Amino acid sequence: MSDALLRTKSLLILVLLLAGISTPAFGDVSYAGRPVRAVLEELQRSGLNLIYNDSLIPGSLRVLREPEARNGPALIDEILEPH
Repeated sequence: MSDALLRTKSLLILVLLLAGISTPAFGDVSYAGRPVRAVLEELQRSGLNLIYNDSLIPGSLRVLREPEARNGPALIDEILEPH
């Protein structure tokens, strides 16, 4: 994992923990294969406060496998972990 992406991942998790926010359950939403940036934007629209820089999350970055977690820091961690 690149230093920049690791910093971004750490910052996202810190923001989630400090804010005490968790995303609502999305039921049958599938994440695998989708652009990471689009998923992060979707989570923001659902009310999750995320702070990240688009230059650190390129549009070509994809969710490589379906995460088991459905909310909060665990979901973000599983999405970013393979990168």
